[in-house]
Amino acid sequence: MKKISYIPHIVALCLIIAFTAALYYPALAGAFIFDDYHSLSFLKYINGDVNLDNVLNFISFADTGPLKRPISVLSFLIDGNNWPTDPFPFKRTNLIIHIFNAVLLYFIILVILNQSSLGTKQTAIITIFSVAFWVLHPYLLSTSMYVVQRMAMLSATFVFLGVLTFLLLRKKAEISPHNRTYNLIAVVFLGCTMLSVLSKENGILLLLLIPLLEKQVVQNYWGFSQLPKTWRLLLFWLPVTTFVFIFILQIPGYMSGYADREFTLYERLISQPRAIVNYLHHYVTPYYLTEGIYTDGFIKSTGLFKPVTTIISVCSIVAMFLLAFVKRAKWPIFSFSVFFFFVSHLLESTIFPLELYFEHRNYLAFAFLALPMVSFLFNKWSTIGTVILSVVLLFTSFQTFLRASLWGNDFLMHKETVLAFPESNRARVWTSNYYSSWGDYNSAEKVLKEGLSNNDNMELKLNLLLISCQKHQFSNEEYNALNAMLRKERLIRKDLKVLGMIIGQILNAQCGLSLHSEKLYQVLNSFKYSVENNNSKGQLLLGLSFGRYYFKQESFDVASEYFLKAFALGMDYENMIKTVSEFLVVGRPDLALNLIKLGKDRYTEEFKYKIDWKRHKEELLYFERIAYEDLEEKK
Repeated sequence: MKKISYIPHIVALCLIIAFTAALYYPALAGAFIFDDYHSLSFLKYINGDVNLDNVLNFISFADTGPLKRPISVLSFLIDGNNWPTDPFPFKRTNLIIHIFNAVLLYFIILVILNQSSLGTKQTAIITIFSVAFWVLHPYLLSTSMYVVQRMAMLSATFVFLGVLTFLLLRKKAEISPHNRTYNLIAVVFLGCTMLSVLSKENGILLLLLIPLLEKQVVQNYWGFSQLPKTWRLLLFWLPVTTFVFIFILQIPGYMSGYADREFTLYERLISQPRAIVNYLHHYVTPYYLTEGIYTDGFIKSTGLFKPVTTIISVCSIVAMFLLAFVKRAKWPIFSFSVFFFFVSHLLESTIFPLELYFEHRNYLAFAFLALPMVSFLFNKWSTIGTVILSVVLLFTSFQTFLRASLWGNDFLMHKETVLAFPESNRARVWTSNYYSSWGDYNSAEKVLKEGLSNNDNMELKLNLLLISCQKHQFSNEEYNALNAMLRKERLIRKDLKVLGMIIGQILNAQCGLSLHSEKLYQVLNSFKYSVENNNSKGQLLLGLSFGRYYFKQESFDVASEYFLKAFALGMDYENMIKTVSEFLVVGRPDLALNLIKLGKDRYTEEFKYKIDWKRHKEELLYFERIAYEDLEEKK
């Protein structure tokens, strides 16, 4: 083990921190984007008053994941406690977390290399370049400056902490193998896993990453002996078995999500090799203008040769994996970086019905990819290798600066993305929304129509109709077109959101349609065609829309039947409580009680093993008391 002089490393870290902050600074002027609005809008429950009740409400309404991701959610209170709010503090904190993660990664690589036969100078240079290629890579800026991806960043923070402390304690255990050290390893391992999971659920991958570290780094690279059998079982086999059990347990619940997607499980699985090869392509060819969050233009694979890049990607990944496996003893760091990359993608790039492609999935996965490349170049040709690495790093940094400048101007970023990736309907919709928010409906419609000229897409058509509603100029021709579309098109998740907005505006007579009630009824009947054989959110929206329609017509008994059917399909307690209160206002406590009974029955099943963060039961009991009091008054 080499003696470390920390002064050069402190100087190197200060330079990396300063350089990263300077490159990222233009991006801090950017606005909130995409899911930021939804996730951060729950800050309204804080309403400027940070107290226990408001904080609990904020956490409870944050629908970020099954565990609520409380560490990430609470971290937003550092930057704002009301809504709307200024995005600058949120992005600044994200940048600080990104830099802190780079510091952790620096010490991880330093600890790994310090145990090798490399000289002190070699260790320092390889560490500096390896970390710089990660923290300064333009591809990761879309994670760092997308505020809600703080969840992925904080999850990575605790993974890095877990990796670093494991390596340090593992060295100690090799020198002095006491149970006290092993106990400490177990506490840190499980503690960091829990903290990572409470930031974002895929932090559970640490259960696999630590055994990977033990095998590839500790044993194959450092040459340490195995841990005692009992501790191998507790620290490695038990966590891996736990991960596999949890993974299998979650599969049935997630499979239902494919009903609202435009791809099947098979199509997702064979599309992921193309996605992963694309991620790697962007890693080795850094460029400032990539899809960012507008990755919906990624084409799904429908077969191994459709497109042909599917089979090429599959073969490339198999070859890479086999090479890493065969050379795991001879090239331990290379194999470790490859396995680390694939394990990091194990949840978000496999069977779960997430979007096919997203850049933020590489935030953790890219962490060690530069290490074997930098080690090879520097060790093979010390001087020439350093020059090559420096030139590539300067080019990479320049691309990051260009991307930061682009992300600092939100509208320009959307506009440039549409031009570069015209296949992204999401980019078109959001650019159109910008124009609409300024009252420039002609430009908004132009962006959508340009997309429709190359892609007959339901989402774009619905957004065009929504603009007509916003202008209060929904024509009979557009109404007929909507009916025709609903009768022949299958609606997916993103279509339903826009359709719900259109239905809401027609329901409230905001589209400029004459006889809006009659026309809404016809629209809802047409909507039946697209969801009649689909147990999806479409049926929930249909039932709720019919319920609202009949409630407006004061046909309260019919409305109640539709509401009961809708909530039986998918319980939305906030919406149901609102509906209960509306029935009480119009003097129908009997119908309110029917909904409350359904809510209580579903509550008993749903919260048998879950925490009721939103205190639904209290609300149900409160409105139940009011409903019974109203019934007593009527007698």
